[in-house]
Amino acid sequence: MGIDIKVRKFGYVSEEELDHIISVIKDCYERIGRGKRLELDLYVFPDSKSAISFMNREKEALGVVSSEFGHRFLATHDAWRGRPRIMLRMDALRKVQPLVREGCLRHEVGHSILHGSPEYYRFPIPSSLLSLGVEFGLSIKSLYNILYLISVSVKDYEVTRLLVNNGFVEDQVAYVSYLLEPDLEDLRAYEMARTSREGMALYLTSIVRLIGCCAPLIREGSYRKDVLERLNLRLAHLPNEIRIRLFEVGIGGMLLLGEDTFSNVNFISDLLTRTILRHILSNRGFDAN
Repeated sequence: MGIDIKVRKFGYVSEEELDHIISVIKDCYERIGRGKRLELDLYVFPDSKSAISFMNREKEALGVVSSEFGHRFLATHDAWRGRPRIMLRMDALRKVQPLVREGCLRHEVGHSILHGSPEYYRFPIPSSLLSLGVEFGLSIKSLYNILYLISVSVKDYEVTRLLVNNGFVEDQVAYVSYLLEPDLEDLRAYEMARTSREGMALYLTSIVRLIGCCAPLIREGSYRKDVLERLNLRLAHLPNEIRIRLFEVGIGGMLLLGEDTFSNVNFISDLLTRTILRHILSNRGFDAN
């Protein structure tokens, strides 16, 4: 058991700052590593611009077709090149409280343990989404973007569940509380999404990701009320019927999931299609401008 971290810096980061990050990662892995030996690539970017530019070049080189979503996410994990890799946006990480920062780092460690190989980033399109695409004339790019958001929703839920079950509760509450802060950029994204049913389908699927990340904490009696209040405030701009449907998928559906990520993605895809996507694309209960 242990973790071997290979660090690659894309600009100046102090050794003291980097040592603390590595210490948090190693400590977390010792508690949730499941007795496995892990080799981890840690890419450290001084600013968000350099991180995003690198990710875009990687996607082009590797043929990754899904778009990136979620500007509030401070770090990201992938295994596109065959081993788990965490990418850190240091300018963004420095702006948040230490407990939020540690919660984020542990979240990415959770991904490296649960989703540390390429197959967790290459999901086949479920039949429910393919049928939806045929029915409503969706492009293959739109279907892959929806699938991407569904898969990260499931994976984020699985990571939060793993961390909470191993005693990392307060830092995960701090992390999701940061993600749930009211956000003008999100409101602008909502207004843009309202111009088309397809845009709204993508936007609401991205909200399922946010809810899924919170869902295991809603089971925690000590934090349930606080997390639900923050979640309802974040979603206050949405019609009540849509919020109910989102909670049905993001909380009710997620809490039914087992340990197999691929089965979980298919389950949430089917539930999301029945509960939200067909509803929105049929223009029932939501009037796109």
